[in-house]
Amino acid sequence: MEKIFRVLECTDHQKVTCATFMLQGEANMWWKTFRKILEAQDPVITWAKFLEALYENFFPESLRERKEVEFLYLTQGSDSVMAYKKKFEELAWFALAHIDTDAKKAKKFLRGLNPQLKGSIVVLKLRSYAEVLERALLLEDSQRGTIQGNSSKVQGKRPIDSQHSRDDRPQRHQRTHYEQTTQTPCRTCGKHHSGQCRQNSDNCYRCGG
Repeated sequence: MEKIFRVLECTDHQKVTCATFMLQGEANMWWKTFRKILEAQDPVITWAKFLEALYENFFPESLRERKEVEFLYLTQGSDSVMAYKKKFEELAWFALAHIDTDAKKAKKFLRGLNPQLKGSIVVLKLRSYAEVLERALLLEDSQRGTIQGNSSKVQGKRPIDSQHSRDDRPQRHQRTHYEQTTQTPCRTCGKHHSGQCRQNSDNCYRCGG
């Protein structure tokens, strides 16, 4: 409504009349009672007085101060740059005195960024809020691309199953030993072997030659 008032260049009286006409429910009941109190103090109710009374009832100063402190200590944390920007601009309204210039706003936004982003932007000495925001978004995209690329490389590698290889060897040995022990001993030499016994021959035990 204040945007409309600025466009139409409304007077204080017109602002109060139009704003109170739009009140509904609890707010409308409040105004019916409080209007008499204000008129008893001064028949002329200015827009500034109306806003002060409205905020005091529905948005007390203690809550506004709490929002201001929340803005002053706001940091990016685990949020993305865009999520941090959204919170920053929502809370900025409660601390306009701290960011009354674009340079102050840029400095406050930069101060709350994560260290890995802030360190790369501080050296650029940017003075514009829009420039700091744009640089933070570019750096975030670059870092995200690097992390995703490294992750893909790690996933593409197939580790060697050394434990599986080690386990195979004793199993083969066990099967050979089992096969040997299940054979019937040779009646001529008393040993375990396959084929014809060559103990009493001149042939080679290995090749039979």
